[in-house]
Amino acid sequence: MLNEFVLIGSRYIIKTIYYLFKSDSKLKKSILIYGAGESGILTYDVFQHDIESDIQVVGFIDDSPHKTGKQINGVPVYNSNLIDEVFIENKKIKEIIISIQNLPSKRLMEIVDSFSMLPVEVKIVPASKTWVNGDFKSKEIKKIKIEDLLGRKEIALNNPILKKEYKHKIILITGAAGSIGSEIARQISQLDCKHIVLIDQAESDLYNLQQYFHHRNLKNCTSIVANVQDKKRMDVILKQFQPEVIFHALLPKINNISSSHIKIGKGTIIFLCKIVN
Repeated sequence: MLNEFVLIGSRYIIKTIYYLFKSDSKLKKSILIYGAGESGILTYDVFQHDIESDIQVVGFIDDSPHKTGKQINGVPVYNSNLIDEVFIENKKIKEIIISIQNLPSKRLMEIVDSFSMLPVEVKIVPASKTWVNGDFKSKEIKKIKIEDLLGRKEIALNNPILKKEYKHKIILITGAAGSIGSEIARQISQLDCKHIVLIDQAESDLYNLQQYFHHRNLKNCTSIVANVQDKKRMDVILKQFQPEVIFHALLPKINNISSSHIKIGKGTIIFLCKIVN
């Protein structure tokens, strides 16, 4: 009995040391958790107990004055107003994970908009109703989809009028790698367009979208890493491709592109504005 206990114990110790070594040897990816409530703390615990995870939580984001400036398990809680490009670069933040249950879609869109121009990927934890035994796995945390922002399932564009409207036309989409822009690109790709030009400054996300189309054998698509605020760069792109329709999915920067490029060509610019109830 003693020998069996020692054998089992030694195996457990060796396995624990192995996983600790493996975990320490990984290059950790720094993230922020939006929400310092019960869901946010649970998300933190999920990463802490996942020995296979390469995530390091460096902070929480919360708008409650009772929580900001304090710490949870030694991790600081920041006000969302402090999260700017300088903060992201200094802390080397790669992802912001939204962990607030029953968040209204309008508020979710506001949060996503506030980070849309930062060099980070925004993800969301699954709804609590999908958790098993009151818990979830880190791999269940996904990029935000269009239905998350709309508060409902996406609607497929199976409209003959739209098919006729966009058939054989050159379509340009700004903010193409974002939650809204990427979904527009996927839907538009089904409408037999002549060419689709995807523009975003998030290189990795744009590459992922390009791979999505590549795997579906869509060849009439061009991805360009560019900032819509760069007027000279945009002038070159617009003159090169001569788009007939532009979907402008960068909500915080609508006025910029309209004032800078409204005179380029004779196409149609479709601005994607937030709907206020």
